[in-house]
Amino acid sequence: MRWYSVGSAWRNLAFSLPLIGALLGLTATVQAQGVYRTLSNARIIAGVGVSGQDNSVNAAGRFVMAESGQQGGVLMGIPAGATKPGSYLTVRIDGGPDPNNTDAGGWDLIFGDDANSQGQWLQQPTVQGNRIVARWTTLPGSSTPAVPPIEVGLVLRLVNDVAVYEFTVINRDTQTHRVALRFASDYNVPNSPDGPVVLGGAGQITQERSFASGSIPATWHAFDSTNTKMVGGPLVPVAGSTAPTTPDRVVFARQTAVTVPLFDVVVDPTFDFVNSGTGDGAAAIFFTDRVLPANDLFPPTYTVVIGPAHSTIDFGARLSAGVDGPFSLQFDSTKTNDPNTAADERLSPNPLTITAFLVNHNTINLSNVQALLSLPQGFQLAEGETARKTAPTLAPDAQATFSWSVVATGAASGRLSYAVSFAADPGGQGVSVVRSIDIPSLPSVGLTGGPFEMVSFPFSFDNPTPSTAFGLSPFEFDLLRWNSQSRLYEAVQFLRPGEGYWIATSKTGLNLTGANPVPLSGDFEIPLRNSWNQIGNPFGLRVRWGDIMVINTDVTDPDYLKPLPVEVASDAQHQWILPTIYRYDTAARRYEWDQDFSTELVPFTGYWVRALKPTISLLIPAPANRSARITTRSSRPSPLWRVQVVATAEGKQVARSHIGVGQTAADGFDLLDVEQPPAMLAGYGLAIERSSWGGRAGLYMQDIQAATPTQKQWTFVVSSPGPDAEVTLSWPDLRNLPRGYELYITDPATGQRRAMRQLSSLRVNTGQTGTRQVVVTAVPRSGGAFRIVNAAVRTRQAGQSATVQFTATQDASVQVQVLSADGRTLRTLSSRDAAAGGTVQMTWDYRDSRGAAVPAGLYTILITGRTADGQSASVPVAHVVTR
Repeated sequence: MRWYSVGSAWRNLAFSLPLIGALLGLTATVQAQGVYRTLSNARIIAGVGVSGQDNSVNAAGRFVMAESGQQGGVLMGIPAGATKPGSYLTVRIDGGPDPNNTDAGGWDLIFGDDANSQGQWLQQPTVQGNRIVARWTTLPGSSTPAVPPIEVGLVLRLVNDVAVYEFTVINRDTQTHRVALRFASDYNVPNSPDGPVVLGGAGQITQERSFASGSIPATWHAFDSTNTKMVGGPLVPVAGSTAPTTPDRVVFARQTAVTVPLFDVVVDPTFDFVNSGTGDGAAAIFFTDRVLPANDLFPPTYTVVIGPAHSTIDFGARLSAGVDGPFSLQFDSTKTNDPNTAADERLSPNPLTITAFLVNHNTINLSNVQALLSLPQGFQLAEGETARKTAPTLAPDAQATFSWSVVATGAASGRLSYAVSFAADPGGQGVSVVRSIDIPSLPSVGLTGGPFEMVSFPFSFDNPTPSTAFGLSPFEFDLLRWNSQSRLYEAVQFLRPGEGYWIATSKTGLNLTGANPVPLSGDFEIPLRNSWNQIGNPFGLRVRWGDIMVINTDVTDPDYLKPLPVEVASDAQHQWILPTIYRYDTAARRYEWDQDFSTELVPFTGYWVRALKPTISLLIPAPANRSARITTRSSRPSPLWRVQVVATAEGKQVARSHIGVGQTAADGFDLLDVEQPPAMLAGYGLAIERSSWGGRAGLYMQDIQAATPTQKQWTFVVSSPGPDAEVTLSWPDLRNLPRGYELYITDPATGQRRAMRQLSSLRVNTGQTGTRQVVVTAVPRSGGAFRIVNAAVRTRQAGQSATVQFTATQDASVQVQVLSADGRTLRTLSSRDAAAGGTVQMTWDYRDSRGAAVPAGLYTILITGRTADGQSASVPVAHVVTR
């Protein structure tokens, strides 16, 4: 929400800061000024409306928030008319009103609102110590049908830089009712238009989105364009925390779509609420229907947490504790290449300040309050600092704050974690909080000193010639890069940020010369060819794969020059790029891949991506200030089932591939299929060959086919660096394979077909060519339990033999035995595999197992079958032998 102008609407706020009214006011005419009760600390000011109106909107129950300090900006602003009703809680009773039947009952009412005479304060918002408490109830009998008596209590408290809203809902009626809540936040990024919303686990969004239970982001933060201001909060509690309450639904959309409707929000996923010209976003947090019994002794409580939320907080029932500090450090570009500058002097800010705080939720004073800072390698306390800080006492609802001056030594880079442990008496109460910080990569890189590995260099160089930048002779290393036009690897002439390379050297590390960090002032563009591309993170801090944007310069494309997130650019509608990101595991000597959009591109690591159009570029966002926030996962839909096939040679695992079926998959190419990038070294390999896929033909590391009741087939190519190599194929886990499918592995060279549930591995020899094929088939089973049907025995050849015939309803191993009249086994005719639905025939020549002719009489032909998953069936058939 945008708030720039000045007015008088906030003059009745009980703030001690004289300029807060000017900072938060509006120029619009105020018909009746709202009265608010407020809390404040060194970070934020939060208020709850008591009575009156702001710009024709009832102020009672509305929530407001601002940064502390005379230059503080608005975080949630006051109402500004019917189209800007502010931030508030909606109480939905019995499903809400039915627009087609106003007599059916069901209500949507605003907490604290008495403008429609359907509610009133039982206790007006009141400051009690360091909390605001309030109780509001509906007014039964104020409408027809009567509104049920539903009471909502509020406890508002501040924990460092967030406000914690705790709502308790009580049904005071004599019968049960359904109640749902919606917290609508007309948030504002202070002193700036609202920017993109960064979601923990779902990346960065600018278009309207709705998240349901099971996919709720861990956190949300709306940033400004410089990444220095933000507002948001946690949505899912960390382990052991009591807040917030995980919502059932969360919506991020334009302000009018969220706060104007009292409850339901219709999301337009094509609407860009950040770049539409308004810069005016809002969030809605939903807690869906809950049946409340009459006068419940244990009423439900819902907690919402909102504020700048820069700190990491563990909310507890007795103590809340948190840690704050920079999300990341940066290079001081003026000192990076000075050889006389120590590593720690190249980082900024350095020293840095780490702050910790403890809030006492007990009803008694705490004593002997202690905070102990634990630092990882790469950090040390500044001179004169001590790791342990103390406070003699801490009153109820009060906050103790501790700070340390810390120096980054430059001895470590990447994502580092530090912790603060708190303890207090009585009772030895304690809690620990861990926070991460990203340290940019220094111009040195560790290597294995072995065969080729994939690398990148997040720097521009004064002299980009590899030998000069590495400080090595050209004979001490090989540096190669894939040329997608010639489909060959070529020697690298110049180093460039954003490119990936293969390097081979006996050195175990490189100290780069003349290396300049890429500025964090904007996005970095990497042009791609319509093929395989080796890329790298151009920045010294991690960047999330899902935050990368893709731009298409084809003027005929409907999304010409429109940056799209890689998740969108890789979807079935666009298909600009594959969603898969690849890296090379040097130790295992194989590619690793995933389609997880929360995967982070690590500095100095090289990656493969594949563009599907010739006019594509990647836009890598500068990671300043928010890279350490995103830690949870977001990925493509999972297959219904997936099986891993592993190749082992020379005593170690050398390759692996995956097969399966999925609801969104196709039998041909789709985005769940994973192609194999170009190989660097001749070695052992295992891939799925798809030669009939036209332009998508090639070798695949994963092939997921459609979930249709038809047979599926995969041809695996096993390869070795030389001829006649022994390779063992195994499938270590078939637990995900449902009973409705059976897998078979066939060696085309021998024709041998085996059920994979009954076989743990298969050994193959790659022969003179160094390659060998095996075929895996997935066969859907027919419905129902396994049975043997249509069994019959018929005499043939003038009474000298008989034909045994039957059908197995599922693939099975079958056995046919001849039993005498007293049940003795005279002969086993056959043990073999039978395919589902196929007719099996075999002949009994009227002889026993010794070859002697059996006498005339009654015999039993026993047909027994067993499936790979352990189902069995037997059918006896009587047969008379005549002589």
